[in-house]
Amino acid sequence: MGCKKLTLFLLFLLTFSVIRVSAVGPNYKQWSYGPKIGLGITNVHSSENGGARESLGVKSGIVAGIFAEYSVVDWLGISADLLYAQKGSGTDLNFDSSISKTNVELQMRLSYLDIPIMANFYVVKGLALKTGIQPEILLKGQYTLTGNVVYKNYSRIDKIDESVDDTDEFHRAAVSVPVGISYTFDGPGLTLAVQHNIALTDILTDHDTLGKEISSGMGKWHNQVTTFTLALRF
Repeated sequence: MGCKKLTLFLLFLLTFSVIRVSAVGPNYKQWSYGPKIGLGITNVHSSENGGARESLGVKSGIVAGIFAEYSVVDWLGISADLLYAQKGSGTDLNFDSSISKTNVELQMRLSYLDIPIMANFYVVKGLALKTGIQPEILLKGQYTLTGNVVYKNYSRIDKIDESVDDTDEFHRAAVSVPVGISYTFDGPGLTLAVQHNIALTDILTDHDTLGKEISSGMGKWHNQVTTFTLALRF
């Protein structure tokens, strides 16, 4: 989502908050809190020197943690989460020569502590439009390679299973703008949510030292994450 679309979305929320004062938040409680768990569909994309975007491949990851929400008024709540989130990307690499054929899966595994601080605008009871700011703290950065090399003339197969800790090659902190929608069911206090994070910062510290054949000339790298979560609200 570009800056123009983000601005329009935020203006819509501001306008809505002024004219819509009759909607109510979930369960009429001033404070609510609870555990949250879900699935993240993650990717790392880069902006090339010419402005085009390149995707490094989609992977899935776990999202889990806790949240708390304070109802400022019936139609507006402010929430904060503390979430462990698996991010990164995955892609298949295939090389074929006269001697061998290599098939490997490359995965960039990034683990973060996400702290989304959200404004939740309740358009009708239980249904909220959400946006805010999300600081992200990197816990670990790792590359894994799995696959095999088939030697054509020798009828031999070598297995590949390698893992490299590259935490120092990534920025320890990142920032994104989350936008999403959620619905809270009255009876059991369950909240279903879908959220997309718009990355604002580059995750790579040095584009010349990490994977030149991958990162060279590809500009800034950004996490691209969409999450589907279920929370239990007390």
